[in-house]
Amino acid sequence: MRYSEQFMGHIEYAFHAFCKIVLRHEAMNEWRNLKRKEWERLEHEEQKADTF
Repeated sequence: MRYSEQFMGHIEYAFHAFCKIVLRHEAMNEWRNLKRKEWERLEHEEQKADTF
């Protein structure tokens, strides 16, 4: 079955939109992970400072 140029353009557009969303969410997840690790590190350093 052959698809029209307009339909193929729509499929390409939808795929690019999907990829953008996935990449944006992955970036947000990574940012959240980095912030969590930083917070845990700072919390650990505080606990270390309190013991001395």
